[in-house]
Amino acid sequence: MTQMSMTASRAYAQEPFALASSASHFLDTPAEAPDKAPKTFEEVVENLTKAESRLAELESEKKELVSSHKKTAEHVEGILKDLEKDAKAKEKAKKEKKWFENYTIRGYAQFRMNGLLDSEDDSAPAQHVGDSSVGENQSFLVRRARLILSGNVSDHVSVYLQPDFASTPNNNIDSI
Repeated sequence: MTQMSMTASRAYAQEPFALASSASHFLDTPAEAPDKAPKTFEEVVENLTKAESRLAELESEKKELVSSHKKTAEHVEGILKDLEKDAKAKEKAKKEKKWFENYTIRGYAQFRMNGLLDSEDDSAPAQHVGDSSVGENQSFLVRRARLILSGNVSDHVSVYLQPDFASTPNNNIDSI
């Protein structure tokens, strides 16, 4: 007999009805009603043995669940570490750009094209004072052209170049 069942035997010898009513709480099946108290010492011992075996089963299940929980927690921690490593690798790859990814080339232009819809053979050529795009054998003008070069040379140095290839009226720089 185990220590618990020996203690129960001593307690039954002293107070048989108190032990019988308290032992009914450990009954395993709901078919056995709590008001049905065991009548003999053997029934009490049998119920106590059932309760002890059930307790051992529950403790075994608890150990298995704790072990399973630890394994699951370790697995989840491993997955989280892998995800953190992947995120750091992606962030590092994002920060490290190739040299040509640090620079951009863009720009814009504005053109003008002139033409006469109706001209006669003996008429004077079209002229407009101050506009070099209107004249004899002249109908196309690059009014504004800008090429923009920009980028990061290093972490603290940037470059931004924007030359203007505009045409000036009568090719005079002072008249801008």
